[in-house]
Amino acid sequence: MIYETGISQTCTPTVYSPETFIKEGLKFPGVEKLTFNVNGTFYVLHEGNSYILSPIFTLKTIRTTSNANVNIAVNDAGNLNYSIPVEIPNKTRSNSQMMFMFDLFIEPAPENWCLETDDDAIFCDFDNIPEF
Repeated sequence: MIYETGISQTCTPTVYSPETFIKEGLKFPGVEKLTFNVNGTFYVLHEGNSYILSPIFTLKTIRTTSNANVNIAVNDAGNLNYSIPVEIPNKTRSNSQMMFMFDLFIEPAPENWCLETDDDAIFCDFDNIPEF
């Protein structure tokens, strides 16, 4: 974005409640690590292979009265769909929720782009972000 003053800012998308995404994502078989990066992406170590999950700017919302749960699913394109219920003020007698639905692009992480320290922290080189 470029403001009227000439100052620019780069905006990157992320998901609602990264903590919930990590908690649910670690339930997948083979996922060894799942870390939220400061640029809105996620680092995933799955069966010894490193990946970057990049949220796409597309956000869908639906209103539902069912008891929907958090869901992460691989879609037909091989990427992820993440949906999470968000409570909305109850203005009627029925319970209603909004479901936020995010699409995430899966990209193999370039070799040595993200490094693990001895204390299990993950650091990614954001000065040299790979082109996806």
